[in-house]
Amino acid sequence: MKTVYFAFILFSVVLISCNDTEEVVLNEDGTELLDGTTDESEATATGNLAFSVESSNGFQTAESIVFQNQSENLSDFQWKFGDGGVSSEMNPSHSYERAGKFVVELSAQTGEGKRLSAKKEVFIRKNGTKLSLLYISFSDSTLNQADIFSNSRRVLYNVPYNPSGVLALDEANKTVYYYDYTNNAIIQNSLSENNPVILFDNLPGVSDLEFNQSTGDLHIALTYDNLIMTYNVESGEYKQSFRSVVSGRFGAVRDMELKDGKLFTITPVQGFESVFQLDIASGVVSQVINYEDGGYGYGVAYDDRNDKIYFNNTEAAALMRADSDGSNIEKVIDLDRFGTVPFPGLALKGLKVVESRDLLIWSAWEDDALHILDLNNSAEGIFILEGLNGKFVPFEYDGSF
Repeated sequence: MKTVYFAFILFSVVLISCNDTEEVVLNEDGTELLDGTTDESEATATGNLAFSVESSNGFQTAESIVFQNQSENLSDFQWKFGDGGVSSEMNPSHSYERAGKFVVELSAQTGEGKRLSAKKEVFIRKNGTKLSLLYISFSDSTLNQADIFSNSRRVLYNVPYNPSGVLALDEANKTVYYYDYTNNAIIQNSLSENNPVILFDNLPGVSDLEFNQSTGDLHIALTYDNLIMTYNVESGEYKQSFRSVVSGRFGAVRDMELKDGKLFTITPVQGFESVFQLDIASGVVSQVINYEDGGYGYGVAYDDRNDKIYFNNTEAAALMRADSDGSNIEKVIDLDRFGTVPFPGLALKGLKVVESRDLLIWSAWEDDALHILDLNNSAEGIFILEGLNGKFVPFEYDGSF
């Protein structure tokens, strides 16, 4: 068993903090106060609406979550917890029966009879789960399930040669999809037993897979053909979803991220260097980050909780962040400081945001490591996972498949 690198103790303390708090503050007109700005009409405002959400156990199902009302000069408070539950208490507690994302709304009345409201997303994970990930080991061609914070892995079974680790997970049905590089085939398999089924063959250049849990669609990026195809697992129908477009080519995709009907892609290939957003429902393709602004890399992730894109800039050897429309681009961390690699700018291979835990995680070039960044306070940790040299899928593991 290999050991954890620097800062593990510091990072562990952050993760098991016993008071996770999120806060939203609104002006009188209902707009959100951002970055410490104040409402120009604050001197004459008759009320201020604010609340926080507190958890002692990491926002899990069956946990009593406390909603602290921090409003001033308001009355008639009404809470909606996003799962059908309501309350008119000042500081209610609420338990969620299922995991997922819920929009909590607090409304109140001013002295003049005006109604104000504030909304906040809360991510609830299943009680008793551990943060795990699936990955294909480059060293021994096995599918692995790893418990991140215990620094351990469990080999599930052998898989065909897959040097880039391309795979996707249908979490609801405990099914995994991966790419057979040697035979140019996409394989469907169970997590509980090794029973591979070939969905497609003769598909060279598959660079990424994304599974849409709500529709049952598997999105397949084909680098050589500059297209993304969609395969519905239940019906067996497939179609060409997106191809290079005149107003902004997104071809030669190296990484995809699918959340809430938005598919983000990135490519480092000359002539295509950009981050794109593809709307699944409408088919509209929008260039979000161009080459000049750093859209030249191998990994992209979307934080729909905060509407942020994370991507790596290969030339600058940096991990970047921007709003989903491409504005407010900033550097998050330098990637070339994680040791000597053949090409420092290519250090990032897989990239994901775990919103339920406010974590950014990525795999690095040829160091068998999973890098973790706490988005709340920038605490870092590195965990050694044997054979991790490509993409991965994080998920909440409840102890069984």
